[in-house]
Order: sequence, then structure tokens, then C-alpha cells
Amino acid sequence: MESRMQELMSSYYDLSDKDETVSQSKNINAPGFLVDDYDMLESMGMDELLRRDDQMIKEIKELDTNMQMLVYENYNKFISATDTIRKMKVQYIPSVSFVLVDSMGKITVQSENVSNALAPFRSKKLVGVRRLLKRLEFIFQLPQRLKSAMKAQEYDKATKYFVVANRILKRYQHIASFK
Repeated sequence: MESRMQELMSSYYDLSDKDETVSQSKNINAPGFLVDDYDMLESMGMDELLRRDDQMIKEIKELDTNMQMLVYENYNKFISATDTIRKMKVQYIPSVSFVLVDSMGKITVQSENVSNALAPFRSKKLVGVRRLLKRLEFIFQLPQRLKSAMKAQEYDKATKYFVVANRILKRYQHIASFK
């Protein structure tokens, strides 16, 4: 059991093959050579290295404390959320779901009533739009109709076309396109 714990701790803290890594970090030609570490060891004295070590230990402890606080805070939030969800399932879900289903049914009925009430107005409006389009089509074709009636010497037809067009234009004179 104890050897298993040592194995786990070694793998967690990456203690395996430390001697090989240290020898590679000192060998300038090795692929694992760490330039920054080498420069620091060469340029700093023992006192500076010890201060740097103390500083790094403080930073590590501070980061570890911060991480523990974050884990604790999030754990409490997780537990609180789990309790809230459990309470909602027990207390509110059945009653809320019945109210929700009932409300959805009422909304559906009201929507159908509004749709049915507006349907005749939609039909009337569509008929009105269709009439307007027919009249516009007549106005757009008017020059060609007048020319062909005049060419065929059908003056009564040309007069009829003119009178109908005049009525349409007077009726829609408030629209900028007909001015």
C-alpha cells in the first residue's frame, strides 16, 4: 500500500527520472537543455537563489490556497444548485407543469380565435389588392390599347378606355405614383 502511494505521489509530482533530466539540463548539447535555468544558475549567487526559492515557494502556496478557495466556493455552489433542483423536482414540477399545460391550452384556443376572427379581413384585403393590381395592369396597358383602338378607328373603345383610366387615376390620385 505504501509503495503504491509513493508511486502515485511520484507520478503526480513527476519525480521519476529526475537524475536524467538534471544531467540533460546541464549538458549544453542535449535537446532538453534549459537556457533560462542555466543563465539563472550562472548569474545569481547562493543568497539570490535562496531568495528566489523562497519567493517561488510563497507564490506556489498562494496559488495553492487560491485554487483550494475556488474549489471550495464552486463545490458549495454545486451543492446548493443540486439541493435547489432536488427541491424543485419535489415541490414545484408537478404543480407548475399542470399550470403550464393549462396555460398552453388557453393560449392555443385564443390564437385560433384571433386567427379565425382575422381571416375574413385578410380575404377582403386580398380581394382589394387583387382589384388594385388589375387596375394597375389596365393603366400600364392603356397606351398600347389606345394606340391599337385609334389605329383600328374604334374611337368609342378608345374613349371608353380613357374614361375608365381617368376614373382610376382620380380615385388613386393621393398616391404619389398616380400623380
